[in-house]
Amino acid sequence: MSKIDFSNLQAPSKKRVDTTEIDDIFLNFLAKHKYADEVSANIIYNRTEKKLWERMYKLIKYKLIRKKLAPINDIEFNEKIKQLNILSLDDSGCAYCHTTKLKKIGRAGISLRHALYIRRLCAALEMIGFDNFDYQTEYILNKFNNYLINEFGNKHSIIYPSENTKISIRPDIYINKYEIILEVELSIKNKKRYADRLFWTQYMHGVNKTIWFVEDEKKKETLMTIFSELENYSYVYQKGFGPQLISPNAINKNPIWIIDDFLENYKQNFVMLINLNI
Repeated sequence: MSKIDFSNLQAPSKKRVDTTEIDDIFLNFLAKHKYADEVSANIIYNRTEKKLWERMYKLIKYKLIRKKLAPINDIEFNEKIKQLNILSLDDSGCAYCHTTKLKKIGRAGISLRHALYIRRLCAALEMIGFDNFDYQTEYILNKFNNYLINEFGNKHSIIYPSENTKISIRPDIYINKYEIILEVELSIKNKKRYADRLFWTQYMHGVNKTIWFVEDEKKKETLMTIFSELENYSYVYQKGFGPQLISPNAINKNPIWIIDDFLENYKQNFVMLINLNI
């Protein structure tokens, strides 16, 4: 997004701002996720850039939200610092949502960029009707592993032979009803990580599909190549597991999307990938 000249925006004359239904959604989104960027805000508001910032300016004016610039790239030699507007609740917004003010973001560079992409996907999920009980995110997912382990152990004792072979999962986003994991992959990891994930999708109870989101076509092609190399591979997940074949079906249940392309028409794409009836 291009920079907005805030000097051209008119300050409101009233002593207070009346919140709308969409403001309520956005303020509660910030209460839940602590902070977000203007892309997440616009997924919720669905306005032109100018109209979006006119509304953000009013919310800022009355201390419902605040904004600050934060670096989203890892600084390399002679590289220009890239920054985004980060939005969070201010004093009035915290009182409105009955929560406490964020002291600091605590992330920068690629870690912050990763967190913001997760929030963009969460904003899209909420705008197609998901709520607190429909999806969970990595940073609040403290009982997810036990849930999967217990279900997996009880129903798939051959694949999960003992307490020593517990599987640890902390997905970026887990959609409860559909048992679907969403993963934002900003850097390509080693092949074992992806063999593990294909194994989970194929054999583990509680993981029906994993949708991968990358930033560009090059990363998408690299990940597709890794998945192709693992197809029909006899894989030993870890000690205590016998070799298990990674089938073409496991590859099909791990689609890869460029995240910005996905978000351009997120409702249709989610309906297609999750088979939602909305």
